[in-house]
Amino acid sequence: MKEDSSLFKYELAIAAILKNEGPYVKEWVEYHLLAGVEHFYIYDNESPDNLKQEIQSYIDAGVVDYTFLPGQCTLMVAFNDAIDKHKFDCRYIAFLDGDEYILPRGNVIIQDIVHQMLDDKKNAVSLTMNWHTFGSNGLEKAEYEKSVLERFTTRTPDNFDVDKKLGNGHVKTIVNPRCVDIFHISHCPVYYPGKFSIDENNKVVPGYFNPDVPDKKIVINHYQMKSKEEYVRKISRGHADSTTLRPKMEDFIHTNELSTVYDDSILQYRQQRYEQLSDAEGNLTLQFDSSEAINRRLFNAVAQHILPLTFAFTSNEAFGGRLHEFLTCRAVSNSLKNESALDESTAEFFEELSLRCVYRSMSAGDLEIWQLMLLLDELPKILNLEYDVVDDIKNACRQLIPQLMMQYRMHADWNKYKQLNYLLKMLEE
Repeated sequence: MKEDSSLFKYELAIAAILKNEGPYVKEWVEYHLLAGVEHFYIYDNESPDNLKQEIQSYIDAGVVDYTFLPGQCTLMVAFNDAIDKHKFDCRYIAFLDGDEYILPRGNVIIQDIVHQMLDDKKNAVSLTMNWHTFGSNGLEKAEYEKSVLERFTTRTPDNFDVDKKLGNGHVKTIVNPRCVDIFHISHCPVYYPGKFSIDENNKVVPGYFNPDVPDKKIVINHYQMKSKEEYVRKISRGHADSTTLRPKMEDFIHTNELSTVYDDSILQYRQQRYEQLSDAEGNLTLQFDSSEAINRRLFNAVAQHILPLTFAFTSNEAFGGRLHEFLTCRAVSNSLKNESALDESTAEFFEELSLRCVYRSMSAGDLEIWQLMLLLDELPKILNLEYDVVDDIKNACRQLIPQLMMQYRMHADWNKYKQLNYLLKMLEE
């Protein structure tokens, strides 16, 4: 589903929850910057080490949004928070762990693969990537002075534990966050009706597992073992998404016994990208747009999308099928207002125009269920706004929600039915 990149702060971001990743996090961030990632949403689950200090320079530069998130079972909290807060900031978001490195094949960046796979497809809104699971290279002790990518260069074969569903069959995802309903497992979200995920071979991947293990265009190097010392430390801290203990040493031994494939392709890719992005003296020259430049681009994009539709003679057809686009324009206008990037009256002018386009789109036909679900998820934020058109949107939702409830009743999705019924009652008060 192709969207205008100029409407988003970032083309590609990563969201991750990290714990005790201080020795590795800087390498992880810097590698993904070389691979094309523009921004990071990092949730720190009570790390007692120096995780924040290691990335403080990137926090100060605005490349990393850092959130301290205490408590147990916080992984889904973090992922769903990233979706809720940043769905209109990023065209795509990859959801990863700190021991996972995305490796695109060839002299390309990650989003090149994403665009190749998803831009010309209406309903495929997520790209799955399989693991390549790396072992310990026989290392007993941690060698923190050396990088993860240099220390661990042997991995399991592609079919590692596929039948047991323990190894390389698992996937992680790069998603269009505007099409995500909710995360309830870390490997993949639940999408709005009609939307789905595909792998690099255009095969629909309905869940967290893809036994084909495709890896010719893009793959995830998964360094979950590291040295024996590091693995023992890892299993002692538990999971981020449950209260169960991590697997014991049997998995470490089993993985290392099967780590017979030498694979240093990620080192070659990193070096290639480093050379491509360095100046004549070999100094890395990563460029980040200033917040002022980003905000100017966003304002111009909103104006170009909204102003041509304000003429009285504009037909309904001009609004059809564009509800998600106008919701993005509304969110961008609100963000520009909150960040004081525009004077309040100008920002509110464009926010109100965006909402008028939302309302026209609701009545223009060609409204898909997923677009309505996106609107309903944003409705609590919209109802707090003091524009006359908000009442029109509220009344239109009263008419549309019963139709949507019928769809969920026919599919026996009673949780969604109950949620919509509660929302309908709220709107009728």
